[in-house]
Amino acid sequence: MRRYLAEFVGTFTLVLTVTGSLMVDSILHHSTANVPIVVFLVVMSLVYTIGPVSGCNINPAVTIGIYLLGRMRGRDVAPYIAAQLAGAVAASLVLLAVLGNVDHLGATIAHPGWGGLRGAEIEALLTFGLQLAVAMTFNDRFQPLTTGVTVAAALAVGASWGAPLSGGSINPARSFGPARQRRLHSFWIYVIGPLAGSILATLVARYRLLPRAEPAKAKARAPREDAERPRIGGGLHLHA
Repeated sequence: MRRYLAEFVGTFTLVLTVTGSLMVDSILHHSTANVPIVVFLVVMSLVYTIGPVSGCNINPAVTIGIYLLGRMRGRDVAPYIAAQLAGAVAASLVLLAVLGNVDHLGATIAHPGWGGLRGAEIEALLTFGLQLAVAMTFNDRFQPLTTGVTVAAALAVGASWGAPLSGGSINPARSFGPARQRRLHSFWIYVIGPLAGSILATLVARYRLLPRAEPAKAKARAPREDAERPRIGGGLHLHA
């Protein structure tokens, strides 16, 4: 239960901070150029705070990728995703109550000409980069202390160049929170794209980049309730 609560709190914090920044920028008529910096800082801090509890997935696409990598129990996937979606919705409701319906609550909106399939393709490319960075933290040679910086940087870079095109979501939960209060007709872009990118990156990492023995070794270990705490680095996320 603590792991699911950590995912709820982590995703709540992520959505509250990122979409809240967009809303405040809209209120004050400021540029949104600082959003990638906000993304970097909040993700890095979350990795080092809730990482030891849940692994700091805070993204359904990442959760599915970690499962396919062989580093997460199947029975934890649905509760993780449910907690992430609930945290995103809660954050949007808080922002709606505090700031009002400003800038569509920071909803992910594609630039004209970059919606539909093109938007999904951009989201897939962005999430591929993020998930590849996450997957490579499971390499035994990876330096654990740099995990937060590595993952946060990958996400911030993707957000910086993806935002002007598809909206730069890279996270179905981040898009679900604001969209739930607005409309869901284009939400599929931010589900299909990130899932496709995450799955592809996971396959590349597992079968081409990571030592072949690592996923099998992780699966072979019998999960124990008292030994499920993930370590930061060498794998951010929940080990089986």
